Amino acid sequence: MPVLRPLRALAAAAAALAVGLAGWAAPTPASAASPLDGFDPGNLISDAAFYRPGAMTRAEVTAFVTQIGAACVPNADKTPCLKDYTVPTPALTATAYCAALAANPANTGAGIVADVATACGINPQVLLVLIQRESSLLTRSGSQLTRQMYNQATGAGCPDFTGCAPDWASYFAQVYGAAERFQKYRQHPERYNHRAGTTVQIAYHPETTCGKASVYLQNQATAGLYNYTPYVPNQAAIAAVSGTGDACSTYGNRNFHRILRAWFPATASGSTAPPIAPSPPATVTPALTETLARASQLTAARTGNALAPMTCTAAGVCSKRYANLTIWWTAARRTTLGVAGVTAPPASYTDAASSGFRNEVEWLTARRIATGWPDGTFRPAQPIARDAMAAFLHRAAGAPAFTPTRQTFRDVTPDNPFYREIEWAASVGITTGYPDGTYRPLEPVRRDAMAAFLHRASGSPALTPPARATFTDVPAGLPFRAEIEWLVASGVTTGYPDGTYRPWDPVSREAMAAFLYRRAGG
Repeated sequence: MPVLRPLRALAAAAAALAVGLAGWAAPTPASAASPLDGFDPGNLISDAAFYRPGAMTRAEVTAFVTQIGAACVPNADKTPCLKDYTVPTPALTATAYCAALAANPANTGAGIVADVATACGINPQVLLVLIQRESSLLTRSGSQLTRQMYNQATGAGCPDFTGCAPDWASYFAQVYGAAERFQKYRQHPERYNHRAGTTVQIAYHPETTCGKASVYLQNQATAGLYNYTPYVPNQAAIAAVSGTGDACSTYGNRNFHRILRAWFPATASGSTAPPIAPSPPATVTPALTETLARASQLTAARTGNALAPMTCTAAGVCSKRYANLTIWWTAARRTTLGVAGVTAPPASYTDAASSGFRNEVEWLTARRIATGWPDGTFRPAQPIARDAMAAFLHRAAGAPAFTPTRQTFRDVTPDNPFYREIEWAASVGITTGYPDGTYRPLEPVRRDAMAAFLHRASGSPALTPPARATFTDVPAGLPFRAEIEWLVASGVTTGYPDGTYRPWDPVSREAMAAFLYRRAGG
């Protein structure tokens, strides 16, 4: 199977793109009006250039990596710059694709590139560009450097939607695996989808709704690059040069050309012709554009990794699955959030789209913690009543089965719509009511009481309040101060910008959605 590539829109630093050694100096503006001049989707690089392991000596590779990363400093966690990276590398026996490699107890990042290029018959410049395209390791510095970048240096073994294979999680495995893979493509073209001398349909994007372009592959090197990264840049990606295109843009093969031309112009095509855009053009739908925009706004921390391309039914109901949730789209409702694994879009409200907590309200609804009002509203700004709070907490706990055996509060009789939920809350210690034996179900929940409710619903974890109060209006001795400080420590609340918590203010329904969302780890 071909190794599919994750999508990255690399934007190498301008200083890095201008750096070169003798023989590889960046072209002058007069000779290259655009970094994408000469881009031809059917001829990304010649075979003679791609399969030229002697293009640089080991010393030259080392000098290039050192010079282009000259400004790099290690991360505070001690993740090193590529120019300073050393690691023991194992002895490998010869295979049908690569010659034997001797063990090296202290190999370098550049040395690994040179050794693998020689053993596997690949131009080391190709491997350097591939590393930069996938992980930017040659120019990353400081806090931008992570161990994960080394483990995914060339993107080998990292299929779209499924994550990276553990067996590939080392810098050496990444470089060797990529070079070996290119030789496998070369020696067994019949096993792969993209073959030299044929016209093939190449996807624009892992999102299948974007469509495919018809591309004649002029040589094996180009076919190999598409087997490795099976996407062609669309018109928007090409027009953006080094920036971001549209929802159907991918950048891997565009950036290969761009970085190769900047760093090693003698190896790249010398053409100054304008870049060629593939055809037919990609199909960019509102459903995909708005879904991906919503996911970006939520951030990957909330959505989790994408699990599959977006799918749409004949009725125009589209969905895209992420690890933590599903984003639904229809022409009438646009995007709404759903729970991962649920096969139908959740209800929506006529008054929640403009809420500052829209994401949290939709999450609350998708989890069936809130159902809104019969008139289709959520009433986000309305204070949440104590009876509704009991219902929210009961549903957030998974709606456990419970049959009340007696009436706890004199103002909550069995005919109360939330009698069962309030009695459940009392039975598990979430509420004790008031000293006069009432629960006061229709009173708004105050922010101090909300902290107590959530703390008890979470099992009343132990907490010693900090010596210095977090909020100016929650001093030592205030009832529920410990619970409020627990909310802060748990990331459920940050208070207001003026340093207050406002413990006696009522909690709005939309704010309650946010508190429950954060408590669940959102």
